[in-house]
Amino acid sequence: VDTEGFWWDSEAAVFERLGHRLRDEWRHVVVGGPMTRSAGFLIDATGADITVEEVSALLNAEFVARHQGH
Repeated sequence: VDTEGFWWDSEAAVFERLGHRLRDEWRHVVVGGPMTRSAGFLIDATGADITVEEVSALLNAEFVARHQGH
C-alpha cells in the first residue's frame, strides 16, 4: 500500500496547526524517508519551534486519526 500521499497530507495538517504552510517543492525531500529526517527538514524549513520527537508524535497521531477504520 502506497501511503506517501497520506503522510504528506498529515505533515501539511500538523504544520498548518503550528502556523506554517508546507511547499510542494519540499515533498520530494520528506516523502519516502525516515520520520526523523522528514521532521527535521520540515522544522528547519519552516522555523517551527518544536522538537523532532514532538513533531514525530504529532505526525503519527495525525496519520492514525485520519486513517482509522480504512
